[in-house]
Amino acid sequence: MTPKQIQLVKQSFEAAAMRSDRLADLFFVGLGTSDAACWRRFRGLGVPDHELIEGLAAIVGSLDRLHPIVPVLEWLAFRGVRHGLGAPQYRAIGEALVAALANALRDAFTTEHRQAWTAARQAVADIMVRALSAEPLAA
Repeated sequence: MTPKQIQLVKQSFEAAAMRSDRLADLFFVGLGTSDAACWRRFRGLGVPDHELIEGLAAIVGSLDRLHPIVPVLEWLAFRGVRHGLGAPQYRAIGEALVAALANALRDAFTTEHRQAWTAARQAVADIMVRALSAEPLAA
């Protein structure tokens, strides 16, 4: 990701997260509409809406230095795989997040924002997929 993309992601998330309850609702409605099976699996994790937004805020805040949060992303991957979440679902989840942000921010969410968020979600998904393919001894 470029520094400009990181800035776009951070600024747009900050603006959308001002109404975190609405952002979470938009995300879950979008995910349920686009991939009901993924929605059920994701909801099966039992993550409250506010924790979802807080977790996203932590990831977004670390985009310029992902290395320190790699263990957390790996743990999320291991936790998710127990509920049937893996690489195919990461795409649906990422697309639902981008759609929720676009819906929340409307005209303020530009093509540049979409490209930046696509790069961000791919960077995070790559870390999580690598963790699952590494077959750790203690997952």
